[in-house]
Amino acid sequence: MASRTTKITLGIVGGIVGLALIAVFALVLWGVFRPPLVGDYEVSQGELETITNLNANPLEGMVASVGDVEAAANTDPVQLDNRISNTLGQVGVLRESSDALTERGAAKRDAEFGKLAERLDDAYESLEDQLGEWQDEGYADVMAAAQLCAADPSGAECRSARGTLEGESPENAELAAIVEALPGAGSDPERLASALSDFRDAVTESWQQITDATAEAQSYLDAQLG
Repeated sequence: MASRTTKITLGIVGGIVGLALIAVFALVLWGVFRPPLVGDYEVSQGELETITNLNANPLEGMVASVGDVEAAANTDPVQLDNRISNTLGQVGVLRESSDALTERGAAKRDAEFGKLAERLDDAYESLEDQLGEWQDEGYADVMAAAQLCAADPSGAECRSARGTLEGESPENAELAAIVEALPGAGSDPERLASALSDFRDAVTESWQQITDATAEAQSYLDAQLG
């Protein structure tokens, strides 16, 4: 009789344990494969708000200053190098936020939003790579020379600045075009202005990719949370 009671008890306990394991397994599966919830989109919205705010202040102005060196009227290579270095550092800060956007919240549950988040992260990576290439290729010396030569093409400072660049033409297309356009004997003065304008356009295009990707991600979140 005792043996039979023991078997029944063990059977009941085993059944309860089995049901508990099934419940835990089902909960784990739901956690892995569940659809996105409002809370997921709210987490992503918080990340995107941080990105939008940091884009507006200070990154947009910093990126613009890299492209439009004439506006700042700075001919000191050290300060120009600091400018692009600081901008690179700020892009790194934004990349931390864009990485978080791809790894948290809705991006892990909603494939379409995940693609939008990845696009934004790729846009920051592209800008970071471009700024890094310009810095490595002598952005500071090239832009200092460009401003000195634009102000006084036949002056001693322009000749000296050109001299620092002799034999070191950048491989980067935008910077190389500026170096090639620096005033010399028989050169066209409009050529340098055109090369600098093309450089500004390249910076603007890179920034526009970030602006567009941010707006698309925000529009999608607005639709989900609206």
